[in-house]
Amino acid sequence: MDALTVSIIEGALAKRSQVFFAFKTAFVFGFFQAVMPLLGVALASQFLAWFSYVDHWIAFVLLLILGLRMFADKGIEDAKNVRKKSLLLLAFATSLDALFVGISLRSLVANVYESVAIIGLITFALCFFGFMFGGALKKHFCFCYEKIGGVVLIGIGLKVLFEHLMV
Repeated sequence: MDALTVSIIEGALAKRSQVFFAFKTAFVFGFFQAVMPLLGVALASQFLAWFSYVDHWIAFVLLLILGLRMFADKGIEDAKNVRKKSLLLLAFATSLDALFVGISLRSLVANVYESVAIIGLITFALCFFGFMFGGALKKHFCFCYEKIGGVVLIGIGLKVLFEHLMV
């Protein structure tokens, strides 16, 4: 859902809802959501026990920085460059929780590869249509999407942080 939300904002921020950019955004998010559980399966050891203490802080800091940069709105060209550079960071930050899915995935599911393929494909589809939906929203509403996007990213970062701190 985090990747879908970010995809909607990305679609709203795009100059136009181009299928290529929707595909690229969806591919990156789908790829990260599929690879992170595989990484979790591979690293299901003491490293993940340590990483569970800091993963929420890493996601929070990344999303906070990206959100503040978008909210600051240093101009359309700068915001466009930030979005290009931040797609990988956004995909990483929103998929950190999927790393821990990989720990339990092997014991719960017979075919891990089939499961991660389904996760990746569903994320791809949701993010593709989310991007296109964001582009359609832009046509009907005249909001300052850079600021809204920044607030959403900060909100997602806070959600990740509070979910892990409250456990």
